[in-house]
Amino acid sequence: MSWATMISTPISPTIFLFQNDNGAVAIWTVTSAWGVKHGLLDAAEYRPAIENGWAALARSVAKGRRLGWVQQVSDRPDAVAETDTQFYGVGAFLLAASAVASITEG
Repeated sequence: MSWATMISTPISPTIFLFQNDNGAVAIWTVTSAWGVKHGLLDAAEYRPAIENGWAALARSVAKGRRLGWVQQVSDRPDAVAETDTQFYGVGAFLLAASAVASITEG
């Protein structure tokens, strides 16, 4: 499950299947993992959500090794597609990888 492109959109299964925003998922995963690592967030409570966030990001890397489903830079939310990517989304993905690794290593 991923973050919807527009928070005010009513929750439904189709939003999470077809309207993902991996930039938001990556940033949430980074900040949550950082909070767990530094003792600000309870690991038992947040670790499952962090792992789900990372799994959603990992599934969003297309065959061409391109991170998709990243919201375009704009003044309003818009629909996203598997082929949509942005530098900030890739950067957040790499930060998420590092943050998740830092809480899974011994």
